[in-house]
Parts: sequence; structure tokens; C-alpha cells
Amino acid sequence: MKTTAIYAAILLALGGSAFAQTASINQYGASNTANVAQTGNDAATTATIVQGTQNDTDGDNGQSNNNQATINQSSVAGETATIDQPDEAVGSIATINQSNESGSSASVTQDETTGATAQINQTGNSVDGSTATTASVDQEGAYGSAAAITQTSNQGATASIYQNGYQGGATIIQSNTMLDTASVSQSDYSSTAAINQTAGDQSSTASITQNWGGSNGATINQTSGDANTASINQTQSMGSSATISQTNIQNSQASVNQSGTANAANVNQNDEGEGEGSGLVASVTQTGSNGIANVTQEEFSNTATVAQAGSGNTANTFQEGSNNTLNVTQNGSNGSATVNQGVYDTEASNNTATIYQDAASNLNSAEIDQYGNSNVATINQYGGDGVTTNVALVQQYASGDHASIVQAGGGGNQASIVQR
Repeated sequence: MKTTAIYAAILLALGGSAFAQTASINQYGASNTANVAQTGNDAATTATIVQGTQNDTDGDNGQSNNNQATINQSSVAGETATIDQPDEAVGSIATINQSNESGSSASVTQDETTGATAQINQTGNSVDGSTATTASVDQEGAYGSAAAITQTSNQGATASIYQNGYQGGATIIQSNTMLDTASVSQSDYSSTAAINQTAGDQSSTASITQNWGGSNGATINQTSGDANTASINQTQSMGSSATISQTNIQNSQASVNQSGTANAANVNQNDEGEGEGSGLVASVTQTGSNGIANVTQEEFSNTATVAQAGSGNTANTFQEGSNNTLNVTQNGSNGSATVNQGVYDTEASNNTATIYQDAASNLNSAEIDQYGNSNVATINQYGGDGVTTNVALVQQYASGDHASIVQAGGGGNQASIVQR
């Protein structure tokens, strides 16, 4: 009895087992439930759950439908959790919850499934950044499936979601962190992806790639941080949208790259708050027709670039503050480009704006509006055949400004410069 009491006291003082623990569950068939709980451990823990049809003998791949798997881990020395739900299943659900102090690893694989759901939650891991926390979801050939990863109070965490199938939904949330990386990769139609990095996130990276589809939506939000990077790539797409919002940040970059028709790109940097927003870089590249690009930057010493190749494209750009640079290039006919710098800001100054609309293009319009002092505006239009018309307008509302318009390639063009 005395020895038992001493041993129990030691375990209590340690907060649990001091030895590594492993747990493994394999289930075959339908409507199964698997749960692993590893808590209060001071040593590394490992848990694995496999639910599928590999051992079935009747050849019915539908046998693995409606399975549920859950892993809960709390360990000081590190934890690893793996859930695998393959084999053309319907309605699979996988959940992993991890909380510790030295780094966690979680992965969910749901291949050839329909209506699958994966959720990974990690909190309080790798606070000192000594051991990286990682989470990944792989939904290959999964249709109508959803994946979500939430990482809170981590440092140097990595989260990735891969989906190949239409109507996929992916969400990554990283909060109160530094040096995090989040990525989503999707292929097919009507998929949505969202990454949120918030609450003082610094030196973090977020990227979304959507290939070979249409009607896709991608959103990245980064809030209250420094030196962050956000990028969205949508290739061979039609009717897709991409939005990047970087709020109350500085020295950060945002880029959108789209190819295809009728796509929309929105970049908002420091849309709220005061005193931030310096050293921001925004770029939008669109290849194809009927694209729309909207760029907004606030504060000072920022750079924005819009490049559009194709007909019927529209660029709307806005910069508030001083010492900003904005460039718009359109290669194609029926384009529209608008630049606003320092709008209604009497203290704005030293801004530079350039619009270039290339040769062999007609029916383009370009407008630059600048408020404040010592600004420079340039519009170059090369096109027009004497019948069709390009239109250029520069309006400057202070002193010490410079404006230039060049129109070449034919007659029928219109140019106006107004300086007040």
C-alpha cells in the first residue's frame, strides 16, 4: 500500500504518465465510431485511426460510409495524431484536438469521399517556437467536402489543406501567432477557401491556389501585424473571385494572379485604423477578358501595380496618403483604368501615377485624379484608328503638380488635363 501511494503521488506531481504512449484503432465497414483520448501526459503521445474497406471481402466500397473518428490529445512533450478515411466513403467525419507546450502534428486523409468533414484544432503549442506545430488535411477526389484548421497561440505553425473535387470548402484560422504558414490548394469548380491570420500575426505567410475551375472564391485576411505575405492564384478560371485584406499592418505584400475570363480581384491594405500602412506592396495580374481589379491602399510609401491583358478589363485603384506609387498597364481594347491618389486629403503629396494602354487597342479610357501637392501623373495610350476613340483625363487639385498624356497610333482620341 505504501509503495502504491508513493507511485500515485509521483504521477500526480508529474501530471500524468512519464512514458510515451501509443494508440491505434482500425475499423472496417459502415457507421463506425472511434475515439482516442490521451490527456495529462508528460511524454510524447501517438494516435492513429483508420476507417475503410480494405479488409472487406464482398467488394462493396460503400461499406465505409458514415464513419466518425475523434482524437483528443494533451501532452507536454509532443503529440502526433493521424486519421485515415478512404475508399469512396460518404459522410465521413474526422476531428483532432491537440493542446500542449512543445509542438503537435495532426493529419487527416479522406480520399475518394463525398460530403466528408475534417476539423483540426491546435492551441497553446510551440509557444517558444522550439518545435513546429503542423496540421494537414488531404481530400483527394473528394466532392462536396469541408476542411477546417484552427491554430491558436502558436509560433511557427504550419497549416495546409488540399482538395481535389468540386464544391470543396477550406478554412484556416491562425490567431495570436508569429511566423505562421497557411496554404490551401484546390482543383475543380465551385470551391471556396478562406485564410484568417489575426491578432498580432507577424512575419506570416498565407497562400491560396485554385486551378482548373470556375465560380471559385478565395479570401485572405491578415490583421494587426508586420511583414506578412498573402497571395492568391486562380488559373484557367471563369467567374472566380479573389479578395485579400491586410488591416492595420505595415511592410507587407499582397498579390493576386488570375487567368481566364470574368474574374474579380480585390486587394485592401490597411482599410481601417490609423498610423500603420507604410511599406505596403500590392499587385494584381489578370490574363483574359472582362476582368475587374480593385486595389485600395492607405497611409504612405506604398506601391501598387495592376497588369491586365485582354479586352474589356477594368482597373479601379485608390491610394490615400503621400509618397505612393501606382502603375496600371492594360493590353487590349475596351479597357477602363481609374487612379485616385490622396482624394480629398490636403496633406497628401509626392504621389506618382502611371496608366499605360498599349498599341493596337481601341475604345480605352484612362483617368487619374490627384489631390495634394507635387504629384506626377502620366497616361500613355497607343491605339485608335481614326474611327474608334481612346479617352484620357488627368485632374490635379493642388500646386506643384506635373501631368503628361501621350496618344499615338491614329486619330479620334480625346485628351484633357485639368489643374486647379
